[in-house]
Amino acid sequence: MTETDISTVLIEGEYATINGVKYKRLEEPKPPTLLGIVCEWCDDDNDLPCEELVNRIEQWLPDEFEYDDFDVYGRVWNDALRTIKEKLR
Repeated sequence: MTETDISTVLIEGEYATINGVKYKRLEEPKPPTLLGIVCEWCDDDNDLPCEELVNRIEQWLPDEFEYDDFDVYGRVWNDALRTIKEKLR
């Protein structure tokens, strides 16, 4: 890896210029939150039925994961997810 002379780096807001090449800072998209999903649904002037909100929440929930027979936490996690999904309907 080559070293960069720090005097050739210019940072202006979300841009950095290194050796005459301009770079823009990129941020990873943040995953949606449950609050964000509900607020987005409410902002749609309730044109969407409640069933659509339930579908969005169901998609937001994580998938169950595989665990071995001795993994108590995995069993509890999956049971909790199943209960939440059942109560949504």
